[in-house]
Amino acid sequence: MAAVDIKKVAPYPFEAHLTGESSVQGEVVKLVIHGLLMRIGDAVLQVGDRYEVMFELPGRVGMVREPVKVVKTYDRKVPDVDGLHSERLAELHFANKHFTDIHKARIKKFFELIKQTGSDIA
Repeated sequence: MAAVDIKKVAPYPFEAHLTGESSVQGEVVKLVIHGLLMRIGDAVLQVGDRYEVMFELPGRVGMVREPVKVVKTYDRKVPDVDGLHSERLAELHFANKHFTDIHKARIKKFFELIKQTGSDIA
């Protein structure tokens, strides 16, 4: 039997899409059971705004689509080949405290798959 090379893929970042007053394409850089941190490019989000987030969890775990609320936004300067550019991040919490059981189960399965542990997965 021939040896098979298994390519490991980094779990973060992965693509996500916000819909609401505006539409924002971004990347999830961290996911926890109560929300996520999302890189949002040039989009400007206001604290308190509500959106719906949709993303496919890596590892063929499944799709998640849930309402979220903007809790914090972060702007920082990041060096690149042309000098510095701005990076925007948004901290989003799932708006429905008892969000869909199937989505919660998918997120927990994703955590198990990538071995993400700690108080953020309770």
